[in-house]
Amino acid sequence: MGLEKCQRVGDPSATMQRPAPDNASETLACIASTLRRRRGELNLSQEALAAASGMSRARLNRIEQNLADNMRLSTLARLAEGLQFDIRNLLDGAAIRPHRRLSLEPQLRVMGNVAHLRQEAGLSQEDLSLGSGHFRAYVSRLEGLRIDPTVTALVSIAARLGVPVVDLFRPRKLGHIKQATRAQAPVLEKPTRDASAEIEHIASILRGRREELGFSQEAAARACGLSRSNFVHLEQKTVNNPRLSTLVRLADGLQLEILDLVDFQNGRRHHVNAQDPAIRLALNVHRLRKSMGLSQVDLSLQSGHFVRYINALEVIRADPSIDSLKRIAKQLGVASSDLLAPVPTPDYEKLLVEHVGRQIRRTENRQ
Repeated sequence: MGLEKCQRVGDPSATMQRPAPDNASETLACIASTLRRRRGELNLSQEALAAASGMSRARLNRIEQNLADNMRLSTLARLAEGLQFDIRNLLDGAAIRPHRRLSLEPQLRVMGNVAHLRQEAGLSQEDLSLGSGHFRAYVSRLEGLRIDPTVTALVSIAARLGVPVVDLFRPRKLGHIKQATRAQAPVLEKPTRDASAEIEHIASILRGRREELGFSQEAAARACGLSRSNFVHLEQKTVNNPRLSTLVRLADGLQLEILDLVDFQNGRRHHVNAQDPAIRLALNVHRLRKSMGLSQVDLSLQSGHFVRYINALEVIRADPSIDSLKRIAKQLGVASSDLLAPVPTPDYEKLLVEHVGRQIRRTENRQ
């Protein structure tokens, strides 16, 4: 493709030719170019975008320089979320207009489009797996959301199906999901929900608390374990979808209860609780989900996430964004702050022990 085919989205001079569907290196180069350009448009530093995307600055820098190893779909999805646009814009450098953001998770779009295109082409899962250079069960795992595909894998599958890789991320009705779960497929055309009220509240709390403590922005950032640039972006509302881990660091560094940051409808200050917010979240989601008779898959899909998302959240392996919390809370009929409310001590201590045990076992298995 060369970078001339990955021109600015919306530039009238942009060619209508799409990136070659069988060339992963050109697709990765397009991602790197689009990433740098979009970050510049948003006036985000690498530190700020890395924090918003849940990765290290070094990792982001390697991706921007097209030096990173073959990245996975989950990484692309986090970058698109941090850049505040749809994942298709990272892959489709030849688009005349930006692709509109969709609420459906990219993993679900890929699953639906691969299944649809495969069936249209008269290919079995095994045919497509072997024809795109993968092991026999690869497409079966992909369509079952049991694998996190790389960019190279997606490009090779798209090439075998005769489409550009961006077509794997088009809106697609997922009626066949109902064969495996009672959950209704998420609404595809619903735009991502607006989190401006929450972001305004967080920025206001950060400024007020920093001034109350007599901290400069640099001192506050240091206390929170963040770069000054990232902290400034949060205060100035130019990071619009921070993750729970970032909110926890802000609350700890500024001696706040995390509910002070997320409960934008309540003006009072909350008493600081020592319980880990991630464990509170896991227990509250589990309790509310069970009370409504929802399975983990039901809640995952109805809130616009991949099938195993709620499972990952309930075993404390997900780091949800503000928007994810809002979508989950909406399906459970509560406010986002209710998901982070303190929980009974016995329940908390039991899950804490289980979580620590899992951490120890993972560490031992890596040795």
